[in-house]
Amino acid sequence: MTQLDLTSGQSDLLQAAQSLVLSFIRSAEDGRDAKQNRNIPLSGRLKGQDDSLFDQFLPEGINGSTNVYEGRHDVHTNGVANDDSQAACMQRSALVEHHGPQKLTQIMDLELPKTGAAQDGFLEEVRKVLRYSVNTWDPDFMSKLYASTDAPGLAAEMVLASLNTQVHTFQVSPALTIVEKHTTRALANLFGFIGPHAGSVAVQRGSASNVTSVVIARNTLYPNSKEHGNSANGLKLLLFTSAHGHYSIEKAALMLGFGSSSVWSVPVDPKTG
Repeated sequence: MTQLDLTSGQSDLLQAAQSLVLSFIRSAEDGRDAKQNRNIPLSGRLKGQDDSLFDQFLPEGINGSTNVYEGRHDVHTNGVANDDSQAACMQRSALVEHHGPQKLTQIMDLELPKTGAAQDGFLEEVRKVLRYSVNTWDPDFMSKLYASTDAPGLAAEMVLASLNTQVHTFQVSPALTIVEKHTTRALANLFGFIGPHAGSVAVQRGSASNVTSVVIARNTLYPNSKEHGNSANGLKLLLFTSAHGHYSIEKAALMLGFGSSSVWSVPVDPKTG
């Protein structure tokens, strides 16, 4: 395959995937409009967008034909409420088409192919993933941990996926290493750490950060433990945490060889917490 063929093939696939993703995002927007404007058919396709691609991500009835939503739990057909309206809405909404694990396993019918599935096969799997995923772009989606991204976030993910690198050495990822060092230093500065070596480490969420913190605290307070372990020089190490502390502290104790009995829970004020 020539370089021209490679670029052309990637462009075709990316454009097709982009069409599906934009349809998915748009379905959340129109799903919201349907819930806010009872009995008003949906419209407003993206310019040049194939309606068949768009409608596959909308819940049944949110395509301007027969059913529309009124509020969160009522499904109407031609203006008449169905007997099973609440059950139907719980199964299909602009937020997610819900199925139990066993049913969804049957629906998705996944298998590891022995040969490449090519572009059509790939796009079919993308359709499945999008259709049966929670649509975080929907205004009704609220999570304590995350929300939908935005256009810069999508573009950034595409750039990072294109680079397909790791920030473990400067040689393999010079630009992103500088970005990481600058960002982590700026975050440390926000917490008052302004020394020449101030910085931080980006890890995945709270559990990983707490485990990392316990390791750093142990190694800093008891340097010999890095080589000889938690019992170096007869140590008996304990971890003190609030009664409201995160479960990851006990998990860290298990992972790092302290043992769960080494975690001591400190009571908190019953009124102020």
